[in-house]
Amino acid sequence: MDGAVVIWDPPDGELVAWDRAELEARSNRFANLMVELGIGPGDPVAWLGPDSPDVVAILFATEAIGAAAVAVNHRLAAPEVAYVLADSGASVCFVDGEYAHLVAAARHHCPDLAHVLAFGSAPDVAVSDARDRIEASSAAPPDVGPHQAGTAMIYTSGTTGRPKGVLRRARGGARAGGALVELFGFGPHDRYLPTGPLHHSGPQGFLFLAMGAGASVVLQRRFDAEDWLRIVDRHRVTTSFSAPTPIRRITQL
Repeated sequence: MDGAVVIWDPPDGELVAWDRAELEARSNRFANLMVELGIGPGDPVAWLGPDSPDVVAILFATEAIGAAAVAVNHRLAAPEVAYVLADSGASVCFVDGEYAHLVAAARHHCPDLAHVLAFGSAPDVAVSDARDRIEASSAAPPDVGPHQAGTAMIYTSGTTGRPKGVLRRARGGARAGGALVELFGFGPHDRYLPTGPLHHSGPQGFLFLAMGAGASVVLQRRFDAEDWLRIVDRHRVTTSFSAPTPIRRITQL
C-alpha cells in the first residue's frame, strides 16, 4: 500500500487503498456530479453516513467547487435529520445506503431537497443510486470558474434545543492551519486515524490538516477498540484525534 493516501480496512470487508490520483479522480467525479445537479460556489451539499472513502471524496469535492459541505450526524433520529436538512437549505444530499431510510423519511419536510443519492446499497429505500451517475461523471477537474475554497457546516448535537449549524468560512485558515501543522509536526510520513466520525468538527478538521501536509488517512467505519488496535498496528498509524471515551475503551483492553 505504498503511496496510498486513503485506506479503508473493514474487518469483514474488502480493503480499499486509493493513491492520490485515485482520490482526485473520485473527488472530481463527485464534484462534476454536484455541478450537474446545479450546485455552485457557496451552495450547501449535505452528506450523511459513517466514515468511508466516499465521504472523504465528497469533502474534497465540495472544497473543489466552493460549496458548503453540510455534515449530518447519522446517529440523529429521523425528525432531527429532517430538521438539519431543512434548516441547511441543501438541495442535494449524499447518503450512505445503510442510512438512506433516514433521508427518505425526511424528504417531505425538506422543500429544498431535490436530489437524494445513495452511495452503497440501499435496498427497498426510495432514493437514487449514486454509483452509476458517479461513474458516468468526468474525472477531470470541475470547471466552476474563480471561487473561494469550499467551506463546512457542522451542526451541534442539539442538547440545549434544536441542532445549530456552524458555518466554517475557511477550513481553519492558512495561518491557523499552518501553525497546527507545525505544532503537531504533520508530514508525508504520517498516517492519521480519525477516532470518531468525520461529521464531528475535530476528526474532520484534523483530516484536512493532516492530508494537506501530505499525510495519509486510515478510516474505521465504526469505532471498536479492539479493531482500532488492529488498524493502528497493521497500517502503522502515527496520529489520531479522539474524544476521551474511545481512549478509555482502548486502554481498558
